[in-house]
Amino acid sequence: MAVQQSKRKTAFIQIAIAIVIGGSLVALADSPKGKEIYADVWLVTGSLILSFGLYTYVLITKWKSLSKKQRVALVCGTLLTAWVAFGSVSLHWPDLPWGQRSAIETANRFMADLQQADYASAYEKLSPVTQDSLTLDSLQQPNAQPVSWSLQKIDRNSKVFGTATFSDGVELPVEIRMRWLHYEWKIYGVEFGEWKQDANGNFEITTRMDFMICCDSYGFVFDKFMSLFDESEPFGWKQSQ
Repeated sequence: MAVQQSKRKTAFIQIAIAIVIGGSLVALADSPKGKEIYADVWLVTGSLILSFGLYTYVLITKWKSLSKKQRVALVCGTLLTAWVAFGSVSLHWPDLPWGQRSAIETANRFMADLQQADYASAYEKLSPVTQDSLTLDSLQQPNAQPVSWSLQKIDRNSKVFGTATFSDGVELPVEIRMRWLHYEWKIYGVEFGEWKQDANGNFEITTRMDFMICCDSYGFVFDKFMSLFDESEPFGWKQSQ
């Protein structure tokens, strides 16, 4: 009896510790600092990958000692966890480091196309809806042709930030708005320069290229699901050119 009580006490303590640690990790991941470093994404994805690893480990090491029903249940659990883990990685791919790097690389190639006046190539990097709303001539703006640039930051809204120097020697902030479509990054908005507001509420516009057109479809399955709630077509709007 004493042994059973001791085991129950130990199990209770272990569960309590797991709850405290798990709750603390979730709270930290959901904090502003945690979201800044994408800890919430890592927590979800990492937990699923870890679960898959544990299922696989048990499946390999305990296979001979399991009954047929236990084997079937464990195999099903392993396959389900693998499927969910793969789905999580696919869903959060743009927010993971390699996804962010590829976004910045696409933005850099877009800037290089403008520098080399290869507007056709730059146009191909725009999202389908953006291409439908803009013409190739929209990108052929001599005062918006960068000479050098530095793009190093991307936020949770997939906006790439940096600075660029143009042919007249003026350096301006750069914002390139990205969208993850069909497993590749596309550009739906660009802002070279900024809108400055004085104390009287008046704006001084210093932008040389400025457009934002939304929105593109995510994919056939997602679109069909969303069509159950909204039958409207994707819309587009443009700030300025």
